Amino acid sequence: MPRRVPRDLGEVLTLKDDRSDRHGMRLYYGVGAISDTATLDDFLATGGVLVNQWKSDGQTARTVFDSVGKRAVSVAVGPYQAAIVHGDEIRTKIRPFGLYWSDGTRDFSILAGVDRPETVIDLARSIYCP
Repeated sequence: MPRRVPRDLGEVLTLKDDRSDRHGMRLYYGVGAISDTATLDDFLATGGVLVNQWKSDGQTARTVFDSVGKRAVSVAVGPYQAAIVHGDEIRTKIRPFGLYWSDGTRDFSILAGVDRPETVIDLARSIYCP
């Protein structure tokens, strides 16, 4: 669980998956409640942030670099290499950022409808860095 959250956002939904093959959670941070009809695109368009944490299945930053090439930029998250990608424009006309890394035990991803990549990187670092 992150120690810091993006400015002006609160935790609005937590989904846990206790199946032994996935064991993980999704944390949604936003400015208010998520409506029953909202899509992920709708949520990201409001500046929402989704943090995923799952039992590792080998999805490392290297996997992202191999998949998207030069669109990914390497950043450090604690002692781990992460890959950040400025995504394609989604239905709501925003380009979300995605940050991906693994500590070998758990795989992490953050999808965020924010204007600056630093917001996503700071949140990721709050998971590992004091």
